[in-house]
Amino acid sequence: MATQKKKVHPGLIELDPEDAVVVVNYETHDIEIGSDGTQRVVGRTPGIKQIKIRPLPNERDIPQVAQELTKKCRLISASKVGHVEELLRELVDRESMMPGPSSSQSSAAYVHGFSELDRQQLWQRNQDRPATASRQHSIETVRLEDLDIYIENLYEDDVKDKARAANCIATLFRQAQHLEPLLSHATLLPTLARVLRDDGKRSVDLCVGIQSVWLVLSNFSQFHQLLVENQVGVLTIDILDLEIKRTEHRIKEEGVNIAAAAMKEAQGLASEKECRLLAVTQKQDKLLYLCAYLLLNLSEDPDIERKMQKKGTVVYLVKMLDRTNIELLILCTAFLKKLSIYQENKDQMAACDVVARLVTLMATDNDVLLMAVLRLLHNLSFDPGLKDEMVKQGLLPKAVQLVRQMNFQQVALGLLYHISQDNRHKSMFIYTDAVTVMLDLLMHVDDLTTTPELIALAVNLTQNDRIAEALCGGDRLAMLLERAFLTRDELLFKVLRNLSQHTDLGIKGGFLPYMDQLADLLQAPDIDSDLFVEVLGILVNVDIPSYDWPALIAKHDLLNLLAGYAQPGLTEDDILLELVMFVGVVCDDVTAPQLVQTGLVSMIYELMGSKKEDKEFVLQIAHSLNLLLACQATRSVLLEGTQVTFYLVNLLQDANAEVVKAADQALTVISETDEEWAAKLRALKFEAHNQAWLEACASSSSTQQQVPGELQQDEYQQGAAGDGHIKAFWQDAEDELHMEDSMMLNIEDLQNAELWQRAGLLTADKQLVPQQYDGKQAAASIMQPNHAQVLS
Repeated sequence: MATQKKKVHPGLIELDPEDAVVVVNYETHDIEIGSDGTQRVVGRTPGIKQIKIRPLPNERDIPQVAQELTKKCRLISASKVGHVEELLRELVDRESMMPGPSSSQSSAAYVHGFSELDRQQLWQRNQDRPATASRQHSIETVRLEDLDIYIENLYEDDVKDKARAANCIATLFRQAQHLEPLLSHATLLPTLARVLRDDGKRSVDLCVGIQSVWLVLSNFSQFHQLLVENQVGVLTIDILDLEIKRTEHRIKEEGVNIAAAAMKEAQGLASEKECRLLAVTQKQDKLLYLCAYLLLNLSEDPDIERKMQKKGTVVYLVKMLDRTNIELLILCTAFLKKLSIYQENKDQMAACDVVARLVTLMATDNDVLLMAVLRLLHNLSFDPGLKDEMVKQGLLPKAVQLVRQMNFQQVALGLLYHISQDNRHKSMFIYTDAVTVMLDLLMHVDDLTTTPELIALAVNLTQNDRIAEALCGGDRLAMLLERAFLTRDELLFKVLRNLSQHTDLGIKGGFLPYMDQLADLLQAPDIDSDLFVEVLGILVNVDIPSYDWPALIAKHDLLNLLAGYAQPGLTEDDILLELVMFVGVVCDDVTAPQLVQTGLVSMIYELMGSKKEDKEFVLQIAHSLNLLLACQATRSVLLEGTQVTFYLVNLLQDANAEVVKAADQALTVISETDEEWAAKLRALKFEAHNQAWLEACASSSSTQQQVPGELQQDEYQQGAAGDGHIKAFWQDAEDELHMEDSMMLNIEDLQNAELWQRAGLLTADKQLVPQQYDGKQAAASIMQPNHAQVLS
């Protein structure tokens, strides 16, 4: 069942045009939470909060007053202190420039630290700076009754009059009670769109005023169609294109770096040209902010978003990342994050070198901007090429340091996890503090299930030899093991299991003092399956030849314990797989009889048939059989009571090279230890490797005459089907094939009986040797033609 909640989003902070009031705009979002946890904005309600500034502060007290405002008003974040200071200075300037001050006003100004001389100097300084739109109409009284006058002024030739009228209309739109009469006006919106189209290039202030109107309307989804009808989106993208080109041209002509000029201005070292360029840039930043915010609101419609992509919006947003205005950077980064989920947009970002710009922005001390940058980088890190670029740009050390900060820990860990998925990048982590940071988190996080990114990163990095060596250096491995036994956290044991799989005997040796504790943990009555798999996996990986496995097994009665889990169909596959591997590790002349007695060898033979489609099981069974066949007790059971040889011969045709290698090694062990089986295996291998040649010869014979020693193709099919020459009885319930002892092979028209005799399948009197096959596939492997490579 869907639920709803409200969330407040702070917006633009500005001065009231009439009074000494700081106006904080905000939106209240009505969010609907679905039953599946998805959230959707179903309504937006704009609002304003007015903060009166009385008495006006003097120049020295402005920073302190700004700090107090941010603390008292929760709608103003701490990152906005600088912006509030600028508004207070503008307010003080505006009040001091009021024409015709009375004596009381003069005395008030003096109380605030301004003499008449100070006022004249301040007036002159502000005359030298470009006037802002808010200052131009600050003393005007904006009324709804004067709307027709404002619309008439839009037709004036003087662009300043048009800008003043547009800003007055924007002021009306910011007041919610005026929206209905404004929208009911027949010509207002088309007139604004026409003026923006015709005269927008002539004045930034005019664009700011009209774009402010569009932005107010874009906050309401029901007005989006109205904006589309007036081609607001197209006009906005045109403004972005024009202003960005203007900036590029201005920088090229002036030869001034905006960021460097801003730093000089903060230190009071900026030249007149740099100050003039910064003033123009600040006005541009406000316009670009309005345009980007408007497009972000309109992009709620996927169709409009696709049109934006075709118009090059992604390129403009990436270019705006070079600017210095914090609010604009936050907005552009958040917008790019929204767009980055689509392949086309991501490719455009990559073409614009977005990663280099984002890595540069990570040096900011603004937490909101830094979080937005990290989230965008996290989205982009799904692309292998962009991951390479992140490493090249030096992202790793910066992201590792951010893991130490709780605000950014989760996002930074997710970003590092994506980078660690590439084996080429894992070794780069060794040149950072990743090992120290990761160890510290593993030791101090109470519940690792709350930080899945940390475990995923640790599992990836511990696969690297150098990182594993660094993580196990000194007493670090002992600390991790002690922590794991204390918490019994299966995720921490998963990391330790990864460390134990390295071939370095120094790492494996660090686990030896804890083998008894690991064995005891396996016998804990409350151990769950996940923890059991990880602990048993560690024992399997500590396969040091000199270790005394019989002593550990006898002390803890491990084989009888594990035999209780050896129940295919009832036990989880992960546990069965570890059991198969454990049997191969501990098998030697001392433990072999116990393995037979506890039924673990029979379990492996049973798994040969039931898990023949699982490639991991097939590989591990082949490896374990190789080790079991090396011991007399287990070899006798396998060769005399099972059809393991036919299973291994069949594996020689497997597509997995590792499986073929393991099967061949096992067959070699049989040949070296049993002369009788060695002769049979030579014949079986010969037939298996030459079936393709035999089949080719049979199919290419135009006379259909049989070549001595070969089976014709139709006879292969008849034999496999049990029709004519070979009779077979299938027992589907047990999935096994029995060939009756009394059944005779009709070989009157067969010429290759000698081959069957050499393989041990026929006696001298042409009778089938009694055998019990584990499965149909294993039984028919001798008869079915295959397409393996022909041996010379």
